[in-house]
Amino acid sequence: MKVWMDDASSLADAVRRREVRAADALEASLDAIQRSELNTVVTLDAEGARRQAEVIDERLSRGEDPGLFAGVPLLVKDVEDAAGMPTSHGSLVFKDKVAERDCTHVERLRAAGAVIVGKAATSEFGFVAYTATIPDRFAGMWWDRARAVMTVRLTGDDIENHRRALEDAAGEDMAVCVSGGADYSEAALIDIQRRVFDLIDREATAMWASSVGALTNRVEVMVEYLDGATRALVESEFGDAVVFEAFVEVLEGTIADLPAQEPAHPGDVKLLTQSNRAGGGMQALGTFEVAFDQDLGCVFFPGDESSPDGRGRIVPVWPFGYTAESNPLRIYDQDGELVAEEGDVIQMGGGFVEHVTENELCGAGGAWIMSSHPEIVNP
Repeated sequence: MKVWMDDASSLADAVRRREVRAADALEASLDAIQRSELNTVVTLDAEGARRQAEVIDERLSRGEDPGLFAGVPLLVKDVEDAAGMPTSHGSLVFKDKVAERDCTHVERLRAAGAVIVGKAATSEFGFVAYTATIPDRFAGMWWDRARAVMTVRLTGDDIENHRRALEDAAGEDMAVCVSGGADYSEAALIDIQRRVFDLIDREATAMWASSVGALTNRVEVMVEYLDGATRALVESEFGDAVVFEAFVEVLEGTIADLPAQEPAHPGDVKLLTQSNRAGGGMQALGTFEVAFDQDLGCVFFPGDESSPDGRGRIVPVWPFGYTAESNPLRIYDQDGELVAEEGDVIQMGGGFVEHVTENELCGAGGAWIMSSHPEIVNP
């Protein structure tokens, strides 16, 4: 057996005994990478690795000991930093993030004589113990965990090599289904998603959110309002790669022509509400009493000044379309249905955000942004 096909310790011992040149071990490693169909290597620095191997051989020629891992070619998992190489964490979001320095263990491996060849693939942020890396052609994947089936979608029709590679990687843990024919790669759709955000007027359309659909193979954009001009602008730039979901679509005219929307139940109390139906993100489940400040004319949640967080009074940011009227205070949803009255204890998902502009926030030190409609839980 060739020594570089054995374990790392045996190879390092052979390099230190000068039975094998570090440069030869590296070339064998580069050849194996070139012939592999597994797409394991996401960043390859062949020339940099050759320079490292040359230094190892030169040190040995001077009688120096390069270290425990003398001349051993290594790949660094792409969740760790290796100077001069991208650290993507397996995510397209960080594909261009280049590390300025080595992380601690890569630094120690180099000091011990290891030759850093490049970066190895990882699942996104290392969340799972298996990885499917299909550069350029990857269009999406989804799971049937109950049946242990992973489905991968690719652009193009030549899928056999990728199917075999994924089956080898999955082993007996799961079945793999690979289909071709997708119109767009995931990388292309993420780029389109970013450009859509720059193209359309998010304030005018009251954009909720945008996502890349694994099943639809399209960028899915959720907006409150949509008109023909906005749709035509996006289609002229991106063709059929973008699909809209709109609560109100203007078939004739523009969004600016829309009449002011009257609430289902007008009120005389100004509420802080969200700008669209998407709602905020849920950080926790909150339980609060509804209170009304007659002097400031606003709704708030009383806080506990003696509590460890010291938040005191909190102002609620209600879901889109909520209204309120006073004497006595009553809160209505966008359909005009009564939601809560003064003194009710309500519960809903949401998150706390600190603020310093007390006069604009009913004298509160922060706000609770609701991610769901409140539910009365009076004792």
